[in-house]
Amino acid sequence: MSLLTRVIQAPGNRIRNLLDRHFTHAELVEGKLKESDQSIRLLYAGDARFRAYFYDLIFDGAPIVFRRERISFKHLRESVARQDFDLSVALLPHRNEPALRGVYSYRGTQSVRQIVDISGSWDEIVRRFSNRNVRTPRRIRQFGLEYRVSNDAADLDTFYHKMYLPHVRKFGAGVVVDSYADMKSWFSQGFLVLVIESGKPIVGGLCHPEGETLVFQKIGVLDGDLDQLPKGAQSAAYYFVLQHAKDRGFKRVSFMYSPAFLKDGIFSHKAGWGAVASRYEKATSSLLYFLPSDNPKAIFFLSRNPVIVAGDDGTLDAVTGYGGSPEDLAAATDEMLRSQPLAGVRRLIVHSASGVQIVDKLQKHKALAADERR
Repeated sequence: MSLLTRVIQAPGNRIRNLLDRHFTHAELVEGKLKESDQSIRLLYAGDARFRAYFYDLIFDGAPIVFRRERISFKHLRESVARQDFDLSVALLPHRNEPALRGVYSYRGTQSVRQIVDISGSWDEIVRRFSNRNVRTPRRIRQFGLEYRVSNDAADLDTFYHKMYLPHVRKFGAGVVVDSYADMKSWFSQGFLVLVIESGKPIVGGLCHPEGETLVFQKIGVLDGDLDQLPKGAQSAAYYFVLQHAKDRGFKRVSFMYSPAFLKDGIFSHKAGWGAVASRYEKATSSLLYFLPSDNPKAIFFLSRNPVIVAGDDGTLDAVTGYGGSPEDLAAATDEMLRSQPLAGVRRLIVHSASGVQIVDKLQKHKALAADERR
């Protein structure tokens, strides 16, 4: 590394800060589209950690890099306007988003918040569980699982070193690992909910209160190895946290933040407990999507990976794709509304070869209810 490079990359360096305000890293790549025999060309700009997550979504294997450069936002705007790609994505600081207004198709954030309303009866809460999660109480009984609440510093040490770190590191180099100091700060305000098997903690959840909301801050799995634990042990942690919060008079449980993709495993798992998505109010970056009109490869990607983006007036929209026949589109859209975890999403936007269809979920449900009354 050259002396100039080291100086520019030094923390707090004014030159680097100036460059970050006017330039970003971008690369044009092409690789095999997942679940397809086609290749897809992608222009990606911005945050490198999210790039690894997104590449894993879109590519089957490592893509070929055609061009990698640091470019100005003016140059990036010109590049996306040319649309010499099948899809383009940029994760940029909010301050840089205005430079690309008018050329991106959708704007969102890389994460959304998910909250469960537990103000009703326990039966009402359980009715919102997915079919998979409804089975959790049976598995708890089957394996003799229990829970206990702990304020013991020794349990925090076990949770952090034996549960949290092994669990979070399974998600790869791009994941942000919270420090022990942060964990200790949250713990000082709250407690651990520990799932117990035969007297031994096997899964833990770090929680703390915020008014009438119990925040389920972090989860950890013993040795990061769910395969060696009773089936449903991780789900038991969510169940016990909800149950404990209800018993203690909380009105909501916050499951914190999840990737803004309907089929992401973390997002869909939390949605299965009745969690409703809302905007990530603390986000510092904008996730921008640039979609060439009627591009079949982009449509295919969206059909496999519906994305959550910003709607109007603080709402959320879900953007997906449909590659089937036009005459089956209406039925396919109804199935998407029925089967996708859309709690908190107001509109479903469907890209297909026929164009773009926007379905207001609330209005659609009212129309279906009216049809049933007839």
